[in-house]
Amino acid sequence: MGKKPGLGRKKTFKIFIYILLFSGAAVASIPFVWLLRSSFMEMGQIFIFPPEWIPDPFRWQNYPEALTVVPFARYFINTMLIVAGVEGGVLLTSTLSAFTFARLWNTINFPNAALRSDIDPHFYLMEIFKRS
Repeated sequence: MGKKPGLGRKKTFKIFIYILLFSGAAVASIPFVWLLRSSFMEMGQIFIFPPEWIPDPFRWQNYPEALTVVPFARYFINTMLIVAGVEGGVLLTSTLSAFTFARLWNTINFPNAALRSDIDPHFYLMEIFKRS
């Protein structure tokens, strides 16, 4: 009862994949870390070379200033109005498309499945109502 052949190779490959994924995630997180550390700095500190990764001193008052310098509440309301309109439009058009796919295109083939995958939740709801 020895080891299965190729088990060590699979484990090595898996470790390599994890290292590769971790490295990619670390590189992809650099802009977020830069954004976060810049939010605690004064304007003059942000673009100095070489960069300071830990702000000295931490400027906590940047957050209250950001909310009071511009009309934040008005910007928030404008954003919510746009989002509500867009989401309502997507819901309406996706539901109508799902109904069309469910009623008219009843065959199962690859192009049809590819089109249906874009409106997945709505399509399946229409399939449920179609059967009842």
